[in-house]
Amino acid sequence: MIAFVKLSVFQIKIRRMKNILILLFISLLSTSYAQTVTIDEAYQWSKENLPIYQQKELLKEQTKRNLSNTHKAYLPQVNLQGQATYQTDVTSIPIEIPGIEIEDMSKDQYQLVAEVNQLIYDGGNIKNKQERLQLSELMQLQEVEITLYNLRQRVSDLYFGILLTEEQIKQRKYIEETLQATLDQAEVALDNGVTAKADVNELKAELIASEQQRIEIQYKKEALIRMLEELTGHQFTDNVVFKTPEPIQTTIKNQRPEMEMFKLRQQMLEIERKKLNQHWHPQIGAFVQGGYGRPGLNMLDNDFKPFAIGGVRLSIPLSGFYTQKNELEKLEIESAMIDTELQTFEMNTRLESIEEENNIQKFEELIAKDAEIIALRQEVLESAKAQLNYGVITSHEFINKLNATYIAQITKSLHQLQQLKSQYQQLIITGN
Repeated sequence: MIAFVKLSVFQIKIRRMKNILILLFISLLSTSYAQTVTIDEAYQWSKENLPIYQQKELLKEQTKRNLSNTHKAYLPQVNLQGQATYQTDVTSIPIEIPGIEIEDMSKDQYQLVAEVNQLIYDGGNIKNKQERLQLSELMQLQEVEITLYNLRQRVSDLYFGILLTEEQIKQRKYIEETLQATLDQAEVALDNGVTAKADVNELKAELIASEQQRIEIQYKKEALIRMLEELTGHQFTDNVVFKTPEPIQTTIKNQRPEMEMFKLRQQMLEIERKKLNQHWHPQIGAFVQGGYGRPGLNMLDNDFKPFAIGGVRLSIPLSGFYTQKNELEKLEIESAMIDTELQTFEMNTRLESIEEENNIQKFEELIAKDAEIIALRQEVLESAKAQLNYGVITSHEFINKLNATYIAQITKSLHQLQQLKSQYQQLIITGN
């Protein structure tokens, strides 16, 4: 009877080996045509898919239009105005000259005037405005970059979440294969009266429970993939392969996009200082007026006449002197506030970086211990298989040892992925 049991077990192993080879062949065939995705591709796709990404070109086009408008200030500026008035009194000459009649001015007067102004020197105001527009564009573009960069954290969480669920599914399949092989042997033993039906049922129940857990993990993985599809704007095939990132060397040098924003804000304050210092600069322009009305330039002529006048204007705004000192001091205060914000940001970044660096080293040591635990658990499991076949231990005891091995394996995989995630989190924190 023992020989029959051993022969049946051998036949089961041969049959399972064939099934494994067939599944392996199908897996290799499908993998060769599988869609592969890397974390860097996911970063780039999510960046391009975010609606705010389209603002970059719109902002550039908007600034182009604004700069074009400022250049037009150098073109001749034409104004047309007209007026009709009635006044209760007019200028008169209370002198009578024999033989000469001096006609009184009309109380109703009319005038239509066209004026052309040409800017000659504006005190640097237009150039200052252009610099502000260009810097404002850079600041808005940098705001977009910050928003896009912060998206990397979300993508990283989803991507490593998918990798973790894949590892859990793989380990669950390994558990189920082990349980199925053990169950096949137990059923043969039951048919030959070597083991109890309760042991077989316990193995079946544990196999079903493992399948149930795998289904839960599979649905979690599908949910993570759907969320990543939404973020990236890419549809992934059913056999998509998410490549595990390679271990990377981390750095603590801060290159976050927020750092550039702090610089741009200080540059904007410098432009504001230049504007305040230029406020009192003179503005010079030429003008020409041409018109038609009653009276014309000759106030004593009561007929409608054309007229023209031209000249140069000089304008020096002096009211800015009243507030210039306070305005400059306000800019100094704002500059100091930006510096404190920068220092706070750098400190928080360093703290986060130190934490992740510590995590990377911690997981390195934990992974080494995981390898030792797995080796020991594997030896115990192999021994338990033989003990179960010979009825030395119950199926319940075997399942406990199997689960302990599974926990050790999944813990190592979890630590490896956590270490990788900490490395990439370090890159996100420092902007590298």
